[in-house]
Amino acid sequence: DLPMEAKKPGENILSIQILEDTSRTPGIGARIGVGARVYIRVPYPGKYIELNSFDIPDTNTGEDINITINAKNFGSEPVYVSNTIDIFSEGRKLDKFEFEQQLIDPGNSLTFSKLIEGGHYSPGSYYATLLTHYGGDKPIFMNKTFRVGRLFVDITNWTKEFNVSKISEFNIGIESKWNNDIENVYAEVNITNATKNAQEVDSFKTPSVNFQRWEKASLKGFFNTEGVEPGKYKAKIRVYYSGEITEKEVNIKVIDAERGLFSSINKTMLIIGIIILIFILVFVAGFIIMYNMLKKRLKTKR
Repeated sequence: DLPMEAKKPGENILSIQILEDTSRTPGIGARIGVGARVYIRVPYPGKYIELNSFDIPDTNTGEDINITINAKNFGSEPVYVSNTIDIFSEGRKLDKFEFEQQLIDPGNSLTFSKLIEGGHYSPGSYYATLLTHYGGDKPIFMNKTFRVGRLFVDITNWTKEFNVSKISEFNIGIESKWNNDIENVYAEVNITNATKNAQEVDSFKTPSVNFQRWEKASLKGFFNTEGVEPGKYKAKIRVYYSGEITEKEVNIKVIDAERGLFSSINKTMLIIGIIILIFILVFVAGFIIMYNMLKKRLKTKR
């Protein structure tokens, strides 16, 4: 016994549940039940459009970009739909695309598409805005970001400070700028003294990893500071991938954490000693002043 129509515009949910009749079975037990939800879309009166999708996929340089827009008419009247897309990079407007106006009947959907040939955009991040007009109260606005990749792995971060006489982790933060997976990515690190004619103090190679598209990850090696004096050093990092190399020379530091700790403790003790000395001097000066004042009063009374 269900209603013949749903009068509320938009999405309506009808829940149906069927249970086993156990009313004739005495005692405590279980019964079987199944259920389902039915979603009913009731057309809005007049003109009403919804956008099901606005898609601009990430690509690589030289590859085509296929822009798609899917719109559905949830109103009771047929409508003419037009779309305008603006493309921006770093706040600057690059392109404007206007789609041909199309008619969508009630209950139907339509996909608009635009193919941008490969090489139109250089590698980087882009921002797109969509404005859809259909004769309703106000247009529909959506936005989307997309990226154009190139075969490049960027060195974004690295461990900058190490303790003496210790084998420490040397972490290298890297980021893929490619819209495909990259296999066997590894790094070689060469560390030299920044003040002694670039004398080499250590070198190592990290294990290789596989990268997914646009992934951020870390390569891990080990820097042996046994016999290395505290001071400033240069680390030349080379990341190898798919026949390419990314190289960066960075500054690192080797410190003596224990000596620094004792130095901090000594400074703290010195500051405490000075405060105590000032307190004693103030106390003694106050005592002398009070003694002299009391002595003068006793002479006056005599």
